[in-house]
Parts: sequence; C-alpha cells; structure tokens
Amino acid sequence: MPLFPIILPQITETNLHVQLWFYRLMHNNIQEQLYTIETELLAFQIRYQTTVTSQPIEAEDVIHPKSGVLNKTFRKLAQLLHPDKAINAEDAQKRTELIAKASAAVQNQNLDLLMEMLNNYQSASLSNSEQLQALKFQIHTLYSKKYQILQSDSWSLYQLELEWAEQGRDLIAYLKQHNS
Repeated sequence: MPLFPIILPQITETNLHVQLWFYRLMHNNIQEQLYTIETELLAFQIRYQTTVTSQPIEAEDVIHPKSGVLNKTFRKLAQLLHPDKAINAEDAQKRTELIAKASAAVQNQNLDLLMEMLNNYQSASLSNSEQLQALKFQIHTLYSKKYQILQSDSWSLYQLELEWAEQGRDLIAYLKQHNS
C-alpha cells in the first residue's frame, strides 16, 4: 500500500447539476460574445472592401456570421438523429420528423430552435458528467475561435478604426486616399 493513497473527491449529483448550469451559462455567454465579435468584424470588412478597394459587395458574398454556427449545429444534430441509427420503424419515423423540423429551422435561420433540439437530445442521451465534459470542450473550442479572431490582422485594423473614430478621424478614408 502506498504511503499517500490517492483519494478521488466524490461529486454529488446536486453539485453536478450546479456545475452543468454554470457551464451552460458560460457556454451561452461566450457564444454570444463570439457572435458579436464576428458581426462587428464582418461589418468592418464590408466597409473596408466597399470603400478602400472600391469593390461592390453582392448579396450572396455576405455570409451572416450565425450561418456557420447554424450549419455546424444542423450537421451535428443530423449525425445524432440520422434515421439509419434507428432501432425500429417507430424510432426511424420519429428521427425523420426531427430531421425535418431541424431542416425547417435552418431554412428559417432559427439557431435557437436548433440549439434547443441539440441540447434536448444530448441531455437525454448523455449522463450529467458526460454533458459536463462536452460543455467544457465546447467552451474551449469557442474560446479558441475567439482568441484566433482577436489575434487576426483584420481585428487589429478594426480596433485601429475605433481608436481613430474616438479622435474624430476616419481610418477608412485615410486608407482609401493613400491606397490610390
């Protein structure tokens, strides 16, 4: 027997529920922050492209930042709910209906409904500790994406534009004038 036995702490079910609540809140918060950052950066990139490079923006060139999350969420949900994974005909029918509902949510750009469907499905199929681990991984992924955006040249240029605006100067006009 070792001199210092390893004692693993016991996590109560109540503590696990509190942790799940906290990590879900944290996940939603970072997801909203990331959405805001992506939206601000997209607006700046459009201003820059139309003013400095004088290239017109076509409607199909503008991709809403939420659409990437929307499509990724749908793909994940479709993998989980695919009718081929059904155990019987009744289960296959239910999965088909859920996929149709998810497809309609994508068509309507309803990310909230997709996230709710994904969370409900995952909640039913995973234990609390597995849900906690999945949330921690998703939070890590979101923070990595946020860090990558905040370290980009485009974000630095956007921040410089904000600084210039506080001083009453127009960075984009300056860049257009000196780009010619």
